[in-house]
Amino acid sequence: MANNFQIATVQPYIPSALITEEDLKVLRLFFSSHERTEDDGSKSIYFFSENFPWAAFDHEAEKYYWYTKMVRVFQDIVKRSNGALNYVYLHGAGYCTKTRPDEFNGWILFIEKDSDLYLTTWAIVEELRKVSESSANKRFKDCPCFSWKPIDVPPASDFHIT
Repeated sequence: MANNFQIATVQPYIPSALITEEDLKVLRLFFSSHERTEDDGSKSIYFFSENFPWAAFDHEAEKYYWYTKMVRVFQDIVKRSNGALNYVYLHGAGYCTKTRPDEFNGWILFIEKDSDLYLTTWAIVEELRKVSESSANKRFKDCPCFSWKPIDVPPASDFHIT
């Protein structure tokens, strides 16, 4: 039997002074945390999850409720920061104990004070697939969603296996 896991980190570290006890109750449903002392003596918290708890919710409605609550907590923290934080993002990866097709993914949840955006590697693959299939004249570098850095790959004839 294979097991699926989701790991996630929250960036940036969040100043402890911006986090209420109620915020911590919600965030601890999703994350472990580590507090550090900054150079100026203030405290900040790093949130992470070694197994993001989507499976802990029995129903989609329950999952949606807690997901929305978590997003609202981060939005409130960004608002409370009065511009010190413009955003918070969760960066995650899903993987399986058996390397099966389509069992690996990545995702990001980018949260601002009044909005959030969730993007997965599957969405990126779909966008690239559409660009690739849409026209011989379009290339990936023309896709507005991505910043491309060309790499210089030598021709296959330059590779010699001995």
